[in-house]
Amino acid sequence: MDIMFPKQIGRNKLMITYRGDDLHSALTSAREIGFPDIKKCGACNSDNLRLTAFTTEAEGYKYVKVICGDCRASLTMGQTKKDHIYYARKNDNGHPDWVAYVPKNQPQPTPQPSAQSEPEDDLPF
Repeated sequence: MDIMFPKQIGRNKLMITYRGDDLHSALTSAREIGFPDIKKCGACNSDNLRLTAFTTEAEGYKYVKVICGDCRASLTMGQTKKDHIYYARKNDNGHPDWVAYVPKNQPQPTPQPSAQSEPEDDLPF
């Protein structure tokens, strides 16, 4: 049995087919994509997005990325080892963790201390 579900990535609408021996197994297969439609880039709000797949060389870990065609920011979606469902990586606030593009020949940006952080010389002991 085949079941087709639409998935939107930017301006692209994909029809994804899930297969199974019966309705239950086809629906179980459909659970592999555990992320909602991604309509806009989290960095620049563009809808010029593309979905790409990668496999790490060392461990053969499979993951997919949504990459913005305008600002080149990306959102990684990894597959859990337990249930093999793809989830979008989230930041500390629970929002999708869009990563800004940094060319290889430029240094990575250093995190700036937040205005709410305590000064280092004001230790509690």
